[in-house]
Amino acid sequence: MDRIHDALLCRDVLLEEPYKYMKGSNEKGKKWNEIAKDLNKSEEVKFKVTQRGVRERMERLQKKHMEK
Repeated sequence: MDRIHDALLCRDVLLEEPYKYMKGSNEKGKKWNEIAKDLNKSEEVKFKVTQRGVRERMERLQKKHMEK
């Protein structure tokens, strides 16, 4: 993923707010799944991502940001 992909991912995470649900909850999983579906539907930039992929990418972006 490049910067445009990351920006779209962050935008969807802000809209869906998966972090307001408990870790491991069905609701949180549904939110990550919705984010992946929304990104895959994107006409602006082509995506082919899974629920796990978007969740792990967001974790890496957060970790990288915290290290700065």
